Amino acid sequence: MRNSTIDIAVENISDAVRKVDEIASAAQGYTSASTVEAGSDPSDGDESDDTASVTIRVPASSYPSVMNQLRDIAKRVLSENSQSSEVTDEYTDLQARLRNLTATENSYIELLSKAQNVTDILAIQEKLDPVRGEIEQVQGRINVLNDLTDLATITVRLQPPTAAPSDRNWVEDAWHAGWSASGVVLFIVGSGVIIGAVLLLWIVPLGLLGLAGWRLLGRRLTGFYSRLKTGFDNESRSKPEAP
Repeated sequence: MRNSTIDIAVENISDAVRKVDEIASAAQGYTSASTVEAGSDPSDGDESDDTASVTIRVPASSYPSVMNQLRDIAKRVLSENSQSSEVTDEYTDLQARLRNLTATENSYIELLSKAQNVTDILAIQEKLDPVRGEIEQVQGRINVLNDLTDLATITVRLQPPTAAPSDRNWVEDAWHAGWSASGVVLFIVGSGVIIGAVLLLWIVPLGLLGLAGWRLLGRRLTGFYSRLKTGFDNESRSKPEAP
């Protein structure tokens, strides 16, 4: 019984999932499970951050060929893990248990055929039913082991390629870091200039309107105060002086 896991980096997750399914089908196997997980922002339709996991079952005889084909679709194989379990002892024990249960079942069936009354029939049937239930359980486990032995299970985990390590030295890294920082500063300064220009488009017309309004209102206020002062002066002159 063989179980393997292979982690591979691929350019396109959707295409790789389809190829894994095709490889399993071509080997007379099948896909037993498939999961695709979207990246951090699935709304933009970008698959670059998607990951996937595909579990396939293939005949044990085709296992080496299938693994080679899975490696071929990868841009890079990240890791492999393979485990093989020996089930011969369990299989032998189950076969022996099945033979004993079958012999017990046959004995009860023979007794049942010779029963003369309802009471004996019911008593024998009560003992026969649990034996048949155990036979079904043992046979089911044998079938599972047969399937696990005949078919290998391979879990393929797919992810996008990781960024390649930088080959630049510290001088190049410092240059690129400084260039990136200068771009940020230029963006901030440029944004400030644009915002200032937009504000001026509003401030200048409003300032001119305010100045024109002040001049017009100022003249009226000056005339009003002049007339008011003249009125007070005339009133003071018209009043007689006290004796």
